[in-house]
Order: sequence, then C-alpha cells, then structure tokens
Amino acid sequence: MGLTNEVAKFVTEKGYDEFSKREIQAAKDLVLDAIGTTISRASEPLTQIITQFARDSGDVQECGVVGKKFKASLSNAALINGTSIHANELESVGQYNGSNPFTIIPVALGVAEKFGFSGKAVIESIILALEIQTRLGMGGPGLFDKGFSSIANYGIFGATAAAGKLMKLSTAQMQHAFGIAIAQCSGQQRQHGSLTHFL
Repeated sequence: MGLTNEVAKFVTEKGYDEFSKREIQAAKDLVLDAIGTTISRASEPLTQIITQFARDSGDVQECGVVGKKFKASLSNAALINGTSIHANELESVGQYNGSNPFTIIPVALGVAEKFGFSGKAVIESIILALEIQTRLGMGGPGLFDKGFSSIANYGIFGATAAAGKLMKLSTAQMQHAFGIAIAQCSGQQRQHGSLTHFL
C-alpha cells in the first residue's frame, strides 16, 4: 500500500459523523464566504471572458453560475464560479500553502447540484478535501517561493477529493482519480504506458 492508497482510503472511509461542530461550522462559513465572493466578482472582466467562452461552446445546462442568469456544464460552471471567487484575491486561506478552499467549493457545489447530493454531503466533502489539500501544502512548502502556484499544484487534489467523496468513489477509484490529478498538474512520468499518459 502506497501513500496515494492511504490518502484515498482516508477520503473514502472518513465521514461526517467524525467531524467536530467547529469543523462543520467552519466549512459552512467558507461556503458562505465563497458564494459572497463569487457574487461580488460576477461582473469582473475576467469572469466575463470565461462566461463568454462557456456560452460560445454550446454548453449543456447542468449547474448554476453564481451571479448570472444561466446554467452551464458542471466543468464550465466550476470554471466560471472558481474564476469569480479568485478574481478579487480575497480567498479565505490559512497559514499553509494549499489551504485555499476556493479550489474545492465550486467543484463540490457543482457536483452536488448536478447529482442532487445533500448539503451535509457537500460539507463532508469540503472538510475532507481541505484536509488533503492543506496537508499537501504543509508537506511541500516553498512552491510559491520557487515560482510555482500552490493553488494549481495542491488545489487539484482538493477538487478531486471533494468530487470523489460526493460521487462515492471506492478507494481504488479515488486512487486512480488522484493519479490522474497528479498527471494533470505536474506532468509526472509514472503514468508512462498507461491510459493516463495520453490525457
């Protein structure tokens, strides 16, 4: 069993009932903060560019775009909402690289909307995803100082954990999802000879 398997097992096996009231309330506060920030930047030029891209792509209507009067595909809604959240640089971040919840929340809300998951399931996924993302940041400090974005390098793992938890992936499926995530964010070479290599 490797590290990726242990992380995948943590995400798939830990649940809402194991969280403290403080953790649950903190996640709820982060969601409200994210929605408020998204609304405040819905008209930003950058958000408008991403919104027009989604509209021009002939998108399906699956998930709401915050501050707009239309729906987009899950992937485009997460892209637009995530861009809006980040547009004013007012993220709720902790002390460590990777502790930015705004890579997680648009994904969690979009997956929940598309598949009809409960608010409780969303909070559960956000707490677990933020735990993974923040611990990665704690374990790999200094990326920013070396010219790399911690959001891109750690955020993909938080987003993957949130979506995977909501979609009830098995430990093996979650492990594969994390493998795809690392290939997408870093160009890691271990996937040579597998289907992930071609993504």
